[in-house]
Amino acid sequence: MLILLIILCVLTAGLFPLDLFVVPVPEWVIFAMLAAIAAVTVLLFVRGRSKRPAKVVSVCLAAVTALTALGGIYLDPYFNSWSLNVVGAEPTLRFDTVLTADAARADLDYAMKFLQKNHPALMDGLPADMRQAYEQTKADIKAAGSVTVNGLARMTERIFAMLHDAHTSVFVSDMPLYLKHYYKWKQGDWTLIALNGLTIRELLDRTTDIYSYEAESWHLEDLKNDLLSLRGLDYLGFDTDAGVEYTFESPDGEQRSETYYTDDFVTYHEYCVFNDIDIAAQDTTFVSYTVDEEKSLALLTLSECNYNSEYINCLREMFTEVKEKGIRNVAVDIRDNGGGNDMTAVEFIRYLDTDGYKYASECMRLGFLTSPRSADYIVNERYTDLTFTGKVWVLTSAGSFSSAMLFPQYIKDNGLGTLIGEPPGNDPNGCGEVTMFKAPNSGIRLSISCKQFFRADRDCPDKYVMPDIPCDGDKALDTLYEIIA
Repeated sequence: MLILLIILCVLTAGLFPLDLFVVPVPEWVIFAMLAAIAAVTVLLFVRGRSKRPAKVVSVCLAAVTALTALGGIYLDPYFNSWSLNVVGAEPTLRFDTVLTADAARADLDYAMKFLQKNHPALMDGLPADMRQAYEQTKADIKAAGSVTVNGLARMTERIFAMLHDAHTSVFVSDMPLYLKHYYKWKQGDWTLIALNGLTIRELLDRTTDIYSYEAESWHLEDLKNDLLSLRGLDYLGFDTDAGVEYTFESPDGEQRSETYYTDDFVTYHEYCVFNDIDIAAQDTTFVSYTVDEEKSLALLTLSECNYNSEYINCLREMFTEVKEKGIRNVAVDIRDNGGGNDMTAVEFIRYLDTDGYKYASECMRLGFLTSPRSADYIVNERYTDLTFTGKVWVLTSAGSFSSAMLFPQYIKDNGLGTLIGEPPGNDPNGCGEVTMFKAPNSGIRLSISCKQFFRADRDCPDKYVMPDIPCDGDKALDTLYEIIA
């Protein structure tokens, strides 16, 4: 009997790494295992022939297993999350798939369960306005009798957006279809200014409640992306079967309009074929650099904040060449970088001439507990053989987000370089460290923050990481060239 108990305890403990790294384990499975452990423990006491010490050990083992399991369920923000799973979540159902009211309400309850469990702003439960919105949404779904996947995503996002946290959002991940004609407008430097006569400004004002954002610039980024996909247009309420009129403006002020229909939206592969884009020739690396000896500039281009051997090696190669050629300027192009790991910034700073620097602190939510980490100052473990003493520049845009906001923040808040471009898209004193979930019926993705961050320079009054030299993000590199000329 004792051996059986040990086996059950080991199997129960093994469910948590399985849940964390492979595939989410339903709660009922863990509770079933705990029930079996309790039953065996009782039988061991009532009918077992083991001596008293063995019985005490069995009770302790069962208790520790139960407490650990309950802690995993109710405290670990990654429990049932897909964030670290090696088995990817299946795609969302197509955006226009119709869900029954019961299925949609079950998915909404699932979303709100993990939102309340994980988000740092909801330690004390849902505030009254969010509770009312939640109950009203359930009533609306019931009254409607059915809702599309996109409709459910929009309803859920309305609740999530009340937190004003760009990391906490809802999205549909079916096969996206893109406007195949957009490429020709983009190549001609035409700018999209209106849909069906509604200006981008008017569309922004009309959609403040269905997007999660902190900076309006990030809202604009999300909106522009949705205006170019079939799913996004449906999310915004446009009927592509009836046709949607796009109005573009050229650099010299000329305006042209064209109406597009459902058939004008295609997969990315079809988009490339239609526009003669060579997919194989596209550069897929997330990090690269160039050295311009004439301008004495090394430019590191970073499209994702991935901290891995490729990034580490690329940095060392670049700074080695910088030293060999006596380059006086190093720039990091982090425009439209969606984030990742802030260790990319830490690794970069190891090449700079500083003994240490101010660092963002954080507080992680663990159910009804919190785990603060106050690393206000970090000693810089410099690469003394390649220490760079020249000028550092960072190019930013509204699409620089999350860890791509932390990177320029550390440079600016510590006086290590100069920022050029637009403020990154989120608040340095906001939330992040997302946990990812998948609603069981629709498959809609739920991104939920579990940490509160605090800016490296606690005394900085700016709401965002403001550039030292402001300009349009797409003009940042040209501006840099003008400065160093």
